[in-house]
Amino acid sequence: MKQRLALLITTFLLISSLIPPASAFAETASPEVTADAAILMDLATGEILYDKQMDKQKFPASTTKIMTALLVMENLDLTDTVAIDEEVSFTEGSRIYLLPGEELTVEQMLSALLIESANDAAVALAKKISGSVSDFAVLMNKRAQELGATNTHFN
Repeated sequence: MKQRLALLITTFLLISSLIPPASAFAETASPEVTADAAILMDLATGEILYDKQMDKQKFPASTTKIMTALLVMENLDLTDTVAIDEEVSFTEGSRIYLLPGEELTVEQMLSALLIESANDAAVALAKKISGSVSDFAVLMNKRAQELGATNTHFN
């Protein structure tokens, strides 16, 4: 009988040591958002769960590349080729140093755009879709409005 009781107590102590205390399940503080502006939205319902200056006008930075990628996927086939011209090869900022006369597939250019944040790839894709960067900006603005991004403007 003593052995059974000792085994039962030992088992109880072992199991109870594996269960975290109730405080481990308590709600933790929200993470600190250090960004100047932010938004968190429920994709299924569109409900805004969190915002911090969500209407503050900011330069779009990588949002430009996301919109470019969206328009590429909507307007080009991944196997299409993109020819590189002089204007593309002299694009400033982050780039993969495309050379005039090179031809890459849309898929390769999209990878460069999204992985390397390549501005030269963005310019080449914009020109492939619209003929010029300025005409592509018009297309970007039209699509942004369709998506409900009413405070968004690309140029």
